[in-house]
Amino acid sequence: MTNEQKMVGNMTVEQWLAIRKAAALQVDPETAEVMWQWASTLDPYGVCPESDEYKQIGREYFARPAGSDVWVSFDDLPEATVAALQKKMEQRRAFPQPTVYRRSKTLLITGKDDFFDSVCVPIEQEPKLIDSLRAALREHEADAS
Repeated sequence: MTNEQKMVGNMTVEQWLAIRKAAALQVDPETAEVMWQWASTLDPYGVCPESDEYKQIGREYFARPAGSDVWVSFDDLPEATVAALQKKMEQRRAFPQPTVYRRSKTLLITGKDDFFDSVCVPIEQEPKLIDSLRAALREHEADAS
């Protein structure tokens, strides 16, 4: 089955990918949301026919324009956009803050870019959790001095 014949929802793969290519041009690094997931490094969207060459799995990054539901692979973004997003992600790693994705029902907290060292908390508890984390950090800093 070719990509032209394969369907994603009610559209062809080419139509589905064209939507991502168009959205890629709308991604503003200052307001974009970014996430990553484990995916095929040669087919990050998982829409190509199954074959052994597509079974290489790695961390794949995606961005979407603010207010959009269309996630775009970094592979489809302009180079300048990717560079700006990577710089922004590096700054966030240096000064981490909790990230809450809109419409989320849970808050995922990870440690040092390690997805396997994480905890999932109901979003309603997020303000209380952040206050508790700040109090624990202040206590730790007081004990260290």
